[in-house]
Amino acid sequence: TARFVVSETKLGVCPATIVPVVVSKIGASNAKRVMCTAENVSAELAKEMGLVTEIVNSTDDFSQFVETICDKITLCAPLASARSKRLVQNVSSRPLTLKLIAYTGGELADVRISDEAVKGMVAVQAKVKPFWAEVPIKPLY
Repeated sequence: TARFVVSETKLGVCPATIVPVVVSKIGASNAKRVMCTAENVSAELAKEMGLVTEIVNSTDDFSQFVETICDKITLCAPLASARSKRLVQNVSSRPLTLKLIAYTGGELADVRISDEAVKGMVAVQAKVKPFWAEVPIKPLY
């Protein structure tokens, strides 16, 4: 079973390089807990905290999980996926304001006229797979 530990405090140092990532992922209270106690956190507790999103029980389950994710990613347009990641990063932890809504609306207006979006809409109307879904993404193992 997987376990997670932030052990720097046991070594007499603080986990300065990972603090921003850990705090944004699991929040200040949980980050303080795992960093100040060097607690050996179970996979289940790590999931409750938000450190991991999925738990699998075996290598076979892991392989199946990875294949399922690859199948899902195959169907998603690469540039649209990249823009989606950037959008999440840019709006995360920001208050809902008119400026934020204008930003996301501008991103939508921009991406809707991209070559990828046009070809994706044409593929939907023609009831065929878009070009990016023609070659499945496969795990590297």
